[in-house]
Amino acid sequence: MGPSAMADIQDDCRAFCRPQCDGFSSDVCNTVTDIAPILKTLSFFPSTCKVRVSGLCSALCINICSLNTITPAPPAASPAPLPPPPPPPPCKPY
Repeated sequence: MGPSAMADIQDDCRAFCRPQCDGFSSDVCNTVTDIAPILKTLSFFPSTCKVRVSGLCSALCINICSLNTITPAPPAASPAPLPPPPPPPPCKPY
C-alpha cells in the first residue's frame, strides 16, 4: 500500500471524523460550562474549548480510523536450529 492509498484512507477518515468530533466537542464544552458556569463569563472559552477538544478528538479518531494502513512487515526468517548438544562423557569403570 503506497502513500497515495494512505492519503485516500486518511481523507476518508477526515470526512468521517471531523463532523463527529465537531458535534462531540460542542457537547463536551456545553457540559463543562454547565458544570462550571463561571466559564460562561469568559468570552473566549466556548470557541477555544470547541477548537481544542475537536482537534484532539480528530487526531485520535483519524489515527484509529486509519490503523489498517500500516504495511505489514515481511515474515521474520526462522532462526537457524541450534546444533545438538555434545554427547555425554564416557562412563568411568570402577
